[in-house]
Amino acid sequence: MRLFVVIAAFLMFCSVFAAPRCDCSDVDPRDGYKGMVQFNCASQELFGNCNAAFMMETVEELPEGYCEITCGRCGCCSSLWSLILQDEDLTEYRDLASAVGFDQLLKKPGTMLTLLIPKNEAIQRFFLETYGFEWQALAGTDAGRKIITAILQQNSLIPEQTLDAVWTLPFMDGRHGWAVSRLHSRRYDENHSADQGDVWFSRDNHRSDVVAVRTWSGGVNVLTGDIEACKSIIHVTNWFLVPPEETWWQNYLTDLASGKYNG
Repeated sequence: MRLFVVIAAFLMFCSVFAAPRCDCSDVDPRDGYKGMVQFNCASQELFGNCNAAFMMETVEELPEGYCEITCGRCGCCSSLWSLILQDEDLTEYRDLASAVGFDQLLKKPGTMLTLLIPKNEAIQRFFLETYGFEWQALAGTDAGRKIITAILQQNSLIPEQTLDAVWTLPFMDGRHGWAVSRLHSRRYDENHSADQGDVWFSRDNHRSDVVAVRTWSGGVNVLTGDIEACKSIIHVTNWFLVPPEETWWQNYLTDLASGKYNG
């Protein structure tokens, strides 16, 4: 019975978050209806098991097999990367993510994230005004690429943990507690527990349709929301959320300004 509920939930998810009439599923492998999940779809893909025989040894109600979306067998929904490539306003983000290898995560159809992506001109201004350099200068060094990666991770929100759901605009009303960025989930923060998270949402008292995404160091506004990928959502924003600086960042930026990395 439990598996039937999971299947129904995934079909409902796909009907909302994927392309119209897309009925793909992404059910984790298990043994029968009540079997426990030992490794989820993301792990199975990482292990190289997408073509393994057991992935198609499912109950009658799941003829498409386990992990249809994650394993690339779904032809009716798009990866995050496919959507980014189709939008001329996001070409700067495309180049930025490619420069540090972040695009590899976004190319996987099973990736489940809420991405906050500024438009081209906003990305250019963000790096100049926040760090004093064009992002291409940072991308030319290992240390600079670490900073760029931290920025991209700060602006990638993992699913809400209780419901295992991405952060769509109706969900971002300030009543659902904290969200956790990919950056925060990968490091221990002495000031805030992982359960509390590092990102939250608010609505303007006079403009309830304006969604603001905030951290301790500032916030951004969502300009265009709920661009739907297979299992993810893109919100186009006016800026990047700034990640907390590590101690070495300022020394590196000073050295970069002095020309230490030239030639």
